[in-house]
Amino acid sequence: MIIDPDSDLGRSLIAAGVPEADLLSTRVRTWPFSGALTAALPGGRATIFCPRALIENTKGYFYAWIHEYCHVRQARQFGWLGYWRRHLAARIRTRSLLAADDPIEKECYDAS
Repeated sequence: MIIDPDSDLGRSLIAAGVPEADLLSTRVRTWPFSGALTAALPGGRATIFCPRALIENTKGYFYAWIHEYCHVRQARQFGWLGYWRRHLAARIRTRSLLAADDPIEKECYDAS
């Protein structure tokens, strides 16, 4: 699915600074895990993998949408390979899957 820019969530994300182009170029898929992950893909595309709860309760998890679309912006900024390199290096540096204290993740936590 793609977040419709004319939906309540789409309008709220755009009002929060997410470009409409990012909404239209990013697919959203559910997965069975509790956290979300943004996968940068070649060609300036991205896929957000998230639990069904994010889709069913968009207002309650708005901060998570902002966080994931921050990663979409990073993927656009660094390119898909640069994005993955930075995220892999962050996890190695912090020895954590969350890497919350690394600048690449901190930027998105601060945005949300």
